[in-house]
Amino acid sequence: MGIRSASLTGGEPTLRMSLIYKAIKIFPSVQIASNGIIKLPWFQHHKQPIYWVSLDGGEEKHNEIRGAKIFQKVIENIKNDKRVLISTTITAMNYREIENVVSIVYKTGVSGIFFLMYTGYPNDPLLLKGEKLKYVVESILKVMKDYGDFILISKKMLEFYITKEFISHCIFKRGGIKSYYPNGQRKFCVMGNSALLCENCGCIVPVASYALSKLDSETIDKLKKFPF
Repeated sequence: MGIRSASLTGGEPTLRMSLIYKAIKIFPSVQIASNGIIKLPWFQHHKQPIYWVSLDGGEEKHNEIRGAKIFQKVIENIKNDKRVLISTTITAMNYREIENVVSIVYKTGVSGIFFLMYTGYPNDPLLLKGEKLKYVVESILKVMKDYGDFILISKKMLEFYITKEFISHCIFKRGGIKSYYPNGQRKFCVMGNSALLCENCGCIVPVASYALSKLDSETIDKLKKFPF
């Protein structure tokens, strides 16, 4: 089909190492979204994948959201691994954790951290609105100032997260990226299988691609660490 880059999401892709290995042999670029509980392997004689490891906040909040005491295990598994980018999805549950999680992962030796805004159907209580959304914007701007290029979000991307201007130009809608279920059935997008999610989309992929289409120099510099 001419696809040059594959992103494996879950469930948990590291439960199927043989599938990851096959993807690495086929595609020039592979990204793997992982919870980080399983030690991320190195693949000999192949280009290494990029791992997007999820952290929902500091130890207490991450363990609360995940329902298990796994935070320290994740931190140990990602230490000094430059293949790792931290992925934090911000919701109404963890919106006060941004500065905390950044300060923690900055010390682990990974390559950076990026943020997704929670994507949900209308009236979902986890959606960011009003004062909570304002707090998130202020917190991200602060860590961008304090941690520089370690934060893989540009001001233009943050703007589009808020205005939702990117939605009508979504790369999933236009076919630039395709999403599939494990059985090969086409999926609406990586976030779900319904256009009802678009109104509250907080996915970094269409936000980043739209910001890149504007030739925003800060976005281009930030996303050099973030292969698609």
